[in-house]
Amino acid sequence: MAQKMKLRQLPIPKRTEQVNEYITAIADATNESQKLVSRANEKLSVIQLELAAALAPLEEQVEQHSVALFTYFEKNKGELTDDGKRQSVSFGTGVLGQRWNPPKTKLKNEQAVLKYIVDHRLTEFYEEKNILRRDALLANQAKATSIPGVSFVRDRVVFVRPDSFEVEIELKKKVEPV
Repeated sequence: MAQKMKLRQLPIPKRTEQVNEYITAIADATNESQKLVSRANEKLSVIQLELAAALAPLEEQVEQHSVALFTYFEKNKGELTDDGKRQSVSFGTGVLGQRWNPPKTKLKNEQAVLKYIVDHRLTEFYEEKNILRRDALLANQAKATSIPGVSFVRDRVVFVRPDSFEVEIELKKKVEPV
C-alpha cells in the first residue's frame, strides 16, 4: 500500500507570472498522470485479453468434464450412493457426490395463490397487507399443498471435490419436487 508523502510547501505566488507557472505545472502534472494511467489501462486490457484467451480452453475442458461426470453420476446414482444411503463416493483423486439444498416454495401464479389464500381466510399464510408468507407455507407444507398453484421443490446439487483442490465444484443443479 502506498504511503502518503509529506508535501513540501511551495512559496505563495507574489506575481502573476508565478501564478501562471503554478497553473502550468498543475496542468503538466495532471496530463502526465493521465497519460500514465492511460498506458497502464492499455497494458491491463492486453493482459486481460491474453488471460481470457488462455482461460477459454481450460474453462471448456472443465465444462466438458463436468457434463461427463454429471451424466455418469446420474446414470450410476443408485450404485454410487448405495441406493441413496450415501451422498458421495470417494475415488482415488477426489469425491463425487450429491447434496440436497433445503426445500423452497414454488408458486405458479403468486397473485392467484394469494387471492385463494385470502378468499379462504388462510390467515397463517399471509400478512395484513396481503403479503404472501412463503416461510409459513414452507413450515406447513401438508396444508399448503392443498392450495392450487403451491408446490415445494429442492435443488439436488451434484458436485466434485478433487483431492488436489480445496474447493468443491458444483457440476449441475437439478430441481426436484419434495
